[in-house]
Amino acid sequence: MTISALAEAGRVLGTTEYITGARRAADFILTTMRDKNGRLFRRYRQGEAAICAFSEDYAFFARSLLDLYSADFDSQRLAQAIELAKVLRQFFQDPENGRLYDTSEDGEKLLIRPSSTFDGAMPSASSIALDVFARLFLLTGDTSWQTSADQLLQSLSSELARYPAGYTQLLQSSNWLLQPTREVVIVGTSGEASTEEMLSVARSGSLQQTVVIFKPLDDSAEIICLAPFVKHMQALNGSATAYVCQNFTCREPLTDPAELQAILALLPGWIAAGYPIVRTDKIPDVEVRKISTSELAAKLANEPIILVDINLESDLRKFHIDHAKRIPITMDELHLRGLTLDRNRQIVVICLKGNRAPTAVRYLIGKGFENVVAVDGGVQQWLLEGRPVKQGD
Repeated sequence: MTISALAEAGRVLGTTEYITGARRAADFILTTMRDKNGRLFRRYRQGEAAICAFSEDYAFFARSLLDLYSADFDSQRLAQAIELAKVLRQFFQDPENGRLYDTSEDGEKLLIRPSSTFDGAMPSASSIALDVFARLFLLTGDTSWQTSADQLLQSLSSELARYPAGYTQLLQSSNWLLQPTREVVIVGTSGEASTEEMLSVARSGSLQQTVVIFKPLDDSAEIICLAPFVKHMQALNGSATAYVCQNFTCREPLTDPAELQAILALLPGWIAAGYPIVRTDKIPDVEVRKISTSELAAKLANEPIILVDINLESDLRKFHIDHAKRIPITMDELHLRGLTLDRNRQIVVICLKGNRAPTAVRYLIGKGFENVVAVDGGVQQWLLEGRPVKQGD
């Protein structure tokens, strides 16, 4: 957990000291706390490593190496994580039902082989292993990791359904399987300015349900071996290039860091919720003014505003606020139809829950609209207050 914390802090804050600390801690375990077969020991004291590691040791350390890879893009870290995850899968996961046990298959024989699954102050090995297996599938394209993750989640489904509050980390890890994900591949020459700029964008901020892979053109053999799907990805016109993919199907490559930054910024609000993004226009980082549903009702009654309802097309067909201009929530639709709106009138943007409207407001502001606001709470809040909606088309 310490290695993960240092790696994440170093990645987000851009602090090399934290990443260096994570590297040193990882290297200590790899060089000092393993046997000749690569199996981990659980503790180190007075120069002696001892006690065979449990599943939680393999799971947490493998995840920390993945977090370290996300911070420094050293392909050796990915290879080391894969090596540990293979041991975890081979010796701790039941090949029939997918359940993860605390002790290894070749360890001391117990009357009952324990399997700790509850997420308390410390997450369980199963929850962390699910995170590792699912991320390795996205990072490598190896479907065996997806199978292992699916089996593990399925093995805990009845317990999870019975008491979800006891499996908070498991729920979080399951997002890698149950929510839309993205693979971002950056191709460029190590040390070049354009490459470092792209990598800086990829390192910064939240990467919800997103994995980032770096293919260095000057030393790509190892990453191609680990993630064969990146083999034919090349830098365009000698500049660092980003490939944004979903289910290993990639959109048009990007060479502008600002475009990549715009896509990564939109992932939590638009794509991770299941809504497609087509355009890559830069979204300005500006403060969004919000109004309440009560203020919206007053404006609709007394002012010539334009109410723009952005939602899934299927939801727009079910219900909407009367007189609202309905725009299905894709960036192409917002670009093609939103830019034709009357710029002399106030534009009020509403969505289902109020979480996506601010992004649309920022987009319109970036296109020159000055008087644009978002409705706090969205259509759901409007309905909770008993206000009328129009059913159907």
